[in-house]
Amino acid sequence: MSERRTSLFLNDEDNFTFVAALEIGTSYSGYAYCQRKDGKSIAKDIVMNPAWLNTDKTLTSLRTPSCLLLNEKKEFEAYGYEAEKLYLELVREGRQNKYFYFRRFKPKLVGIQDLRFNSLITDEGGRAFSALKVFSLSLRYLKSQLLNDLCLRGKDADTDDIRWVITVPAFCSESAKQFMRKAANMAGIPDSMIKLGLEPEAASIFVQSMPSNLFSNDKLPVLKSGTKYALADIGGGLTDIIIHEKRRDGLREVSRGVGAKLGGGSVDNIFVQFLHKLLGDAITDEFVNRYRKEFLTMMHEFEYKKRNVTPITTSYIELKVPACIQLLCQKQQYNDNLANVIFRSVYKGRVKLVGQRLRIDAVISNEFFRAITVEMAKLISHTLSSFKTAKDVSILVLTGAFADSEVVQEIMHQELVGKSQIKQIIVPPDSDVAVLKGAVIFGHNPGAISCRINRYTQGLRIARLYNPEMHDPSRRSVLNGIEYILDIFSPFLTVGTRVPAGFISHQALTTTEPLQKKIEIDLYQSSSLSHNFVTDEGCESLGKIEYEIPIPSEEARTIYIDFVLGGTELELIITDKKTSFKTKYTFPVLKAK
Repeated sequence: MSERRTSLFLNDEDNFTFVAALEIGTSYSGYAYCQRKDGKSIAKDIVMNPAWLNTDKTLTSLRTPSCLLLNEKKEFEAYGYEAEKLYLELVREGRQNKYFYFRRFKPKLVGIQDLRFNSLITDEGGRAFSALKVFSLSLRYLKSQLLNDLCLRGKDADTDDIRWVITVPAFCSESAKQFMRKAANMAGIPDSMIKLGLEPEAASIFVQSMPSNLFSNDKLPVLKSGTKYALADIGGGLTDIIIHEKRRDGLREVSRGVGAKLGGGSVDNIFVQFLHKLLGDAITDEFVNRYRKEFLTMMHEFEYKKRNVTPITTSYIELKVPACIQLLCQKQQYNDNLANVIFRSVYKGRVKLVGQRLRIDAVISNEFFRAITVEMAKLISHTLSSFKTAKDVSILVLTGAFADSEVVQEIMHQELVGKSQIKQIIVPPDSDVAVLKGAVIFGHNPGAISCRINRYTQGLRIARLYNPEMHDPSRRSVLNGIEYILDIFSPFLTVGTRVPAGFISHQALTTTEPLQKKIEIDLYQSSSLSHNFVTDEGCESLGKIEYEIPIPSEEARTIYIDFVLGGTELELIITDKKTSFKTKYTFPVLKAK
């Protein structure tokens, strides 16, 4: 049996000294932190992780690659640039098959629809491995680096002194959010100190911390109350779009955001496609698969060189040609040579072999970026035109590592300004670490996002007393001599509803038989409003909590359920009417198998 009412709920502040944000990005990872402060000075006091040095010691960066290396015992070996370096050494020695190497694994998490404890992802060798262990070991590494950094700076803090903000894509599933929470638990972070931060939201909060005269003498438009803007966080493998309105009480979500597996990492894939067109499928396939060491070395060099490509680049990209490519050309093309293979390709005249280096002209290097950026621009334009509430949005903010590319910025301007409703594109300084810095601010002030749009209709599976004047007789069931209608879908929140952060919906469930030992809290969701029963097509199970009734009795027992809504996660607070005992859950509970 069920009843409900609604009210506003304000979360109590947890006790913490520091706020720290951990981000396992699609291509790069990092952390940021700040000692607890009040007021508007927080943004200026955020400390980023020390700069990491890349594999060949030619580049320092505030972000390290999302790469994890495990040894043959499946234990942690290295992370980030160090993992890249060690894996390359293993390939050179032919020992890579004894190790497990995971690179850019975050998009694989987003792609798993029904995440569970035992969900698997594959390493670079195609071997299946526990996804939860990969993410938990990665978070543990970032956590340990942060604690070491605090110690070196003379800050006396341990894990329990820190509110940990773990960032996740805004468009990922509820099960993916709980997967990340569980991974953080396994990394040694207490559940009570974890807060999930949605990545484009965090970036938007960071934008609000920028100086008002950053780009001109006029106030930055996105800082003006009443201004609506779209923000696209474009990283290595994902594009996450959200639409906000600046209000005096914080940021309000205007329309439901969307996301897709589009990112800067696709430029590497396009480069490999370029090799196929240049050298042919047979040569390229053997180069990629048989000569793994040489291929990875070439990709490392390309990763460095592509950072220098700009819209006004007139010079060429030069890459060292591994000797094995010359050998493969002779093998596959019947004693031909690489220069002739290039001459006969579609890139005749635009790609040249100069000594032992491949010279690629500026037009082609710019095209490496164009295809993926055009797809991102189409997604942004389609998102804005799909929602009535976004019709008057004319400002686009770009954040993420891919947004730093001048080529990407230029193509976005060409594809959107004048061709869509977008009239201005803003790329803030430090856009590649906008999520991390914004997540720290969010950890201090969760109310920075004052209102969100609900993405689903969510409700309970309940039973009601059978009423012959209202109910279909074919659905009638008898329990303990009493007639019920089972499997009724009872929504407490509908799709598209604007929900203030901390809004609470009160529900109540009562036992249906004497000495009942547990009450099932069975949640369902749907993208529509038209379901009457949880068995209707399109209504899917979100998960179940089995509440154990202390000292079951003959009398009917009631529990009150407070659904705390409008946050980054769905929270439940269960109160036993008889004992007044309260239990807090985040939902859905990750399934075991």
